Amino acid sequence: NQFAVVMEATPIEGLQGKTAVLIENPLANSSETFSRDTLDFQQSGSLLSLSYKTRTEKLAAISFSNRLLVVSDPLFDQLKTAETARGNRISRMTLYVNPESQGQPGKSDAETIVGFELNEWNKQQMKQVEHVGFVQSRAQTYYSTQQGFALISFIGVFIALIFSISSASFLYFKLHTELAADQVTYRSLSKIGLSSKEMNVSATLQIAVLFFIPIVVATLQSLVVLEPILTLIQINKLGPVLMASGAFLAAQTVYFLIARARYIKSLSSIMV
Repeated sequence: NQFAVVMEATPIEGLQGKTAVLIENPLANSSETFSRDTLDFQQSGSLLSLSYKTRTEKLAAISFSNRLLVVSDPLFDQLKTAETARGNRISRMTLYVNPESQGQPGKSDAETIVGFELNEWNKQQMKQVEHVGFVQSRAQTYYSTQQGFALISFIGVFIALIFSISSASFLYFKLHTELAADQVTYRSLSKIGLSSKEMNVSATLQIAVLFFIPIVVATLQSLVVLEPILTLIQINKLGPVLMASGAFLAAQTVYFLIARARYIKSLSSIMV
């Protein structure tokens, strides 16, 4: 309830006995749904049924999952005692709110510096003490995640660049190896009336099919394959996929213009 006030959510009141509140994150699209108004738990061989109400709000984010089940203190102590007796370790999470933490943290902010210092201190403690807890801070988590994605993005862009240049090279050499046969064909056609303009159109279509059909097919396949994956990891934006496809299309267009210019120049020299 203290965090509900800070996060501008409605506090939970009136929890008694076997009543609970199930809070779901509105940003998560989980395939699992609850159609009943009771939740059943197996505890020490007996069935424990909780009646609950569902609330959808961002308060679920404090549990680092999509759902947060809130029960009364006596019921929680009962569940904790039962789980401890079964040999299960109960973890406790303590949340802190820094009133000055507003907006995106900067790299030189005191919050960020202290966050990384706490993270290093925690690593040293975990090496010395067994089963010690861990400390996380908003700024340290943000920048660590950002660095991880930056590394993955760099590797992905580097590999994509290699494959992009390789595919353009394969296509160019394919045209180059077939150039002699095409020159004979176009020279024969020019003798029976094929103009240079018609040759340009024909050659352009021939090269465009080689360069752009794979990009279109790859984009469609990416959209079909990545949509369920993005839904699974709760990312419902296809913008990055379309941006990547657009970047490949732009690069392929540059390769296409270069290959087309050199190819048509070679064909023009044999036109009658």
